[in-house]
Amino acid sequence: MRIYNKRKFFIGIGEFILSIVAFVTMFITRTIDIKFIVVNVIVFTLGIVNISRSLSKSDTAEDIIEENDERNRLISLRINNMRYKILIVVIYISVVAGMLAYGVTRNINIVIALLPLLLLLCIWFISSFILAFYYEKKC
Repeated sequence: MRIYNKRKFFIGIGEFILSIVAFVTMFITRTIDIKFIVVNVIVFTLGIVNISRSLSKSDTAEDIIEENDERNRLISLRINNMRYKILIVVIYISVVAGMLAYGVTRNINIVIALLPLLLLLCIWFISSFILAFYYEKKC
């Protein structure tokens, strides 16, 4: 038996092991939750499907064609771009709302809660400047 798509094979193995560990944990702790069982069955099925697709030469060829399709790549790039724009707007709004809440309540816990968001904004600004400078020099 030959593995044609190693990445998909190891993802499938990881999903398979994760679902098995989750089922064993569920039976050891004797907690039965329908949502948990449904999610575990889905992860188990995805693991089996990924393993079987990685072992099939024709399925692997289909996956490679699908990954390398220009239209799918363009859609993925647009989705990622819009996702980051929305995320930055949500972070801005959250920081402004947190600043207003701190101004009204003077509760230091609000500032502590805002620190990770402010750190994300700083990383975003710095990386934007560095990447803009890099691509300006490169092109």
